[in-house]
Amino acid sequence: QIDGPGAKQLENENVLVYPLDVTKIKSVENFVNSVRTILTQNNLVLRCLINNAAIMIFGEFEWQTDEQIRNQVEVNLLGTMRITQELMPMIRAHFTRIIVISSHCNIQPIPGVAAYSGTKAALNAWATAIRMELKKYGIKVVCLIPGSFVNESNILTRQVEHF
Repeated sequence: QIDGPGAKQLENENVLVYPLDVTKIKSVENFVNSVRTILTQNNLVLRCLINNAAIMIFGEFEWQTDEQIRNQVEVNLLGTMRITQELMPMIRAHFTRIIVISSHCNIQPIPGVAAYSGTKAALNAWATAIRMELKKYGIKVVCLIPGSFVNESNILTRQVEHF
């Protein structure tokens, strides 16, 4: 949330916070235009893109609704692809490093988060493929699998909305 405590904390640390819904093409386009404007006005370059948007919905696969599954695919996989693709002209121009945040569920899927695990495995495959595609441009792509930091993130805070 743009006015949430996380955003406020980032702003207090001199981080620019912009609204972005990776599931909406127009939102992604507006965000990319904002990034381009900030970089141009301040004679800056885009050094790194960190793709970290994700949602996880607990529940056995059979129990999850089509909307719940689609939402995880839209945010976790397609949203990452969408923002990266929109930023590609800047990424190529600035030799931007791309960091894709995945999950240990990508390599060791666990019951109750089958759809989430599937999106993270797909994300890893995509990151591996674009790493090879973008190497010729001098662009590095890293897929990072952080440890389980459920208590440090808010990925589980909205579970009640799904049931």
